[in-house]
Amino acid sequence: MVDERCPTGISGFDGLIAGGFPRNRTILLSGGCGTGKTAFAIEFLYNGATKYNEPGIYVALEQNPKIIRMDMLGMGYDLAQTEKEGKLRIIDGSLSKRGVEAMMSSRSSESEIKTIALPEKFKIEDITKKVIEIAKQIKARRVAIDSISSIDEIICGGLDVRSMVLDLHYSLQDANLTTMMILDTVDHESSISNQGVEEYVADGVILLKANEALDTRTIRIKKLRGTKHSLKPRVFELTSKGIIVR
Repeated sequence: MVDERCPTGISGFDGLIAGGFPRNRTILLSGGCGTGKTAFAIEFLYNGATKYNEPGIYVALEQNPKIIRMDMLGMGYDLAQTEKEGKLRIIDGSLSKRGVEAMMSSRSSESEIKTIALPEKFKIEDITKKVIEIAKQIKARRVAIDSISSIDEIICGGLDVRSMVLDLHYSLQDANLTTMMILDTVDHESSISNQGVEEYVADGVILLKANEALDTRTIRIKKLRGTKHSLKPRVFELTSKGIIVR
């Protein structure tokens, strides 16, 4: 069945995972600073919208969405245009813009891109509710949350992180969404997450690493349920035309 797979459209990657991620699953994208996590997640959504007619939702819990739009233009992703076409929505839960509906004027003075802001104080249920609400409106099939590391800092306050991530995972799965959760980590092999639980919740774990000495970045598929794959790291590049896995 063709629809069993959710292709990323990332050059050189889908061939490593039998054509794409299993549908309606949660994929954990883990890596240290500067490894390309946000670019990977954005391209997953952008390709979905522009190549496969699958609208997506980006939940920004760290960076200002306006800055993300500007940065991604340099990699060939015109997020503002995709938003204008109704194929992408950005939910802003970042520290920089929380409680504010950020407006960004497009090149055309006729229209504006409206970021959907979460309340100043919000819970995990608010994220889930808003994502599912918007998914129904635009018929979204993909979601990226950047990053769940911020959930612990912004929301949890000592609550059970595993339970919260599980609730988010199952709720989005029930809504027929393929979800990518970004996790910021210290770049070493002994641990994937700070809490040590998210990787067991996820259906797939993708590790990104940067080697400054060799000036390279690598991607490794640690786990992907229902998919035969190699554990070998592959070099990838961030280019003006998107990500290329060698």
